[in-house]
Amino acid sequence: MSLSKEEGLVHAQTAVSCNLCESEAPGEHYCHDCKHTLCSQCELIHSKLPSTKGHKIVLRTQIHDIDTRTLTCEEHGEDVTYHCEKCKIPICGKCVTTHHRGHELSDLDVLFQRNADILQNYISKMQADVLPGLNKKVEETRKARDCYEKKVDQVQKEMEEENLALHKQLDKIQRERLKKTIEIKESDLLVFDKACNRNQF
Repeated sequence: MSLSKEEGLVHAQTAVSCNLCESEAPGEHYCHDCKHTLCSQCELIHSKLPSTKGHKIVLRTQIHDIDTRTLTCEEHGEDVTYHCEKCKIPICGKCVTTHHRGHELSDLDVLFQRNADILQNYISKMQADVLPGLNKKVEETRKARDCYEKKVDQVQKEMEEENLALHKQLDKIQRERLKKTIEIKESDLLVFDKACNRNQF
């Protein structure tokens, strides 16, 4: 039965004490920059010191997520060079002859290259199959946008022209009414003037 990543890691790397305080406290954390295991207390201090607070610290059960090309075996202190396909963790040469004897192994460089090839094939497939369709959709969307903008601009222009025409009509009506009012005023004033002249002594 295959082991989980966490079970495989525990199986491969036996209990390790803290590298800083050198006590028997279990090294539950791992500093990627210092390549040291840390107990909970030292991890707390390590993450607050100005010189080390920027270091990448993870739980030891998450070591399989670290870049294994710079990882050393906690149990044997050697660079990891293999990947155990059964336990799904990186291991060193000494682990091969102990906890992982008989397990199917992969060279890490080969594994990295294999994953890189898979990723490159995926990218190539995306570029060949997906991107053209996306580019077509983008072009169609751009054309639809331009068409929409032209139609709205035309409607706006027509509204402005109609508004201008209405203003001209209103101005004409207002001028005519004003002229008529002035004519009525002048006519009425003449009537008043004539009446005044008749009543003069």
